[in-house]
Amino acid sequence: MDFDELSRHDVRHGEHISEILDELARFQLPPWPDDFMDTVADGIAFVTFAYDIDGVSMEIAKYATSFENLRPGIPIHCIAGNFGDKADAVLAPRWQRFRLDGADGWDKWDDGRWFHQLFYEDLPPDSEQSSELAAEMWDQALALAARLIAYLDAHGIRVLFTVNTNSNPGNVAFGLARVLVAETTGVVVINNNHDFYWEGGKAGCKRNPGEQPGPRDHFFRNHDNEEFFSFFQRIYPWNGRRWVQVNINSVQSRRLIDRFHFHPKAVYTLGTGLDPSFFRSRSEELTQRCRRAMSYVLGGGEVITPTPVDRFADAIGGWMHDQRPVVCAAAEGARLDLLSPDALILLQPTRIVERKRIWKDWELIGALVGHPPFLEALRERPDMTLTLQVTGPVPVEHQECLERVIDAYRSALDAAPP
Repeated sequence: MDFDELSRHDVRHGEHISEILDELARFQLPPWPDDFMDTVADGIAFVTFAYDIDGVSMEIAKYATSFENLRPGIPIHCIAGNFGDKADAVLAPRWQRFRLDGADGWDKWDDGRWFHQLFYEDLPPDSEQSSELAAEMWDQALALAARLIAYLDAHGIRVLFTVNTNSNPGNVAFGLARVLVAETTGVVVINNNHDFYWEGGKAGCKRNPGEQPGPRDHFFRNHDNEEFFSFFQRIYPWNGRRWVQVNINSVQSRRLIDRFHFHPKAVYTLGTGLDPSFFRSRSEELTQRCRRAMSYVLGGGEVITPTPVDRFADAIGGWMHDQRPVVCAAAEGARLDLLSPDALILLQPTRIVERKRIWKDWELIGALVGHPPFLEALRERPDMTLTLQVTGPVPVEHQECLERVIDAYRSALDAAPP
């Protein structure tokens, strides 16, 4: 089936989309190419929702660099709905960029309008609302697919490396579009999955007695709407003949094989990796230069004057809008010198969201400041400071844990608050 034939379908509800997916699944594509590296010789496209300073973008940069090492001179294309103003810090200047309008995810997908309707509002089966939304998803998917195909054709790209776009439903139309592109053009798809929508989520009817709601339960809001949920579940991820699923842990891989019946030869596990240069010794000069840069990013100078937690809490509404880095302290008058050899820095480089379990780190820090050898070292070096850098608002349910860490530190030193 070619794309022109596909675009002539008149989609009026979710069942129509499922029927089209059935047709695409039956359509016979050629087998995988014998020489994969020849297939990527003309270029490979890395596709995600957005590029910026985040884990997904950094992993994509590693993958792209690896392909360049395997095939020197290979053209790298970065495709997304948005490129943040910090993307230059992650993406190499030589890599080509293509902004695909309408492909960003979550609240940046048309200001969150469709995401909210799909996963936070009731979508009754056989309702006019359900049919209209299915038709909208189809129209958006066709438009996205057409623009993506035009770009791939213009650059001779025959391999897509998609990241999270067909595992975490930040943009259902975009997820459907990539299925349409792959199954009508025959491109090879390496579908890299960092998160699946069912990890930490399930339908309420499937929750055990006493089981608490999960952070991704909203994806199952309309689980009972079969015409919607059947095609939704099918494309996350799509089990295509020229698709290979690459997951970041073995639990995900086993679930695709055992529960969703993906062929074992089409499922792989690729954990997060570190460049060997990360483990090389750094000079004192480089260490100080990095600390100085961090100090300017966090506080605008070499010596930071932290904001008292109480004062920051009173103004958190404004911070949520601007989200500029801020360093907090337990009380007024504290100073932080990251360049000092007596500064002990503990960094948590991730967002404070439930599934990241940041409070576990705080519990470890609490245990650390209660460890006698560590306490003795602190008492012997009164100039040493302990800095816990938290990048985001602390959920109410975990504030008590953080307060216990601070209290333990105060008690241990019998001195002024850190």
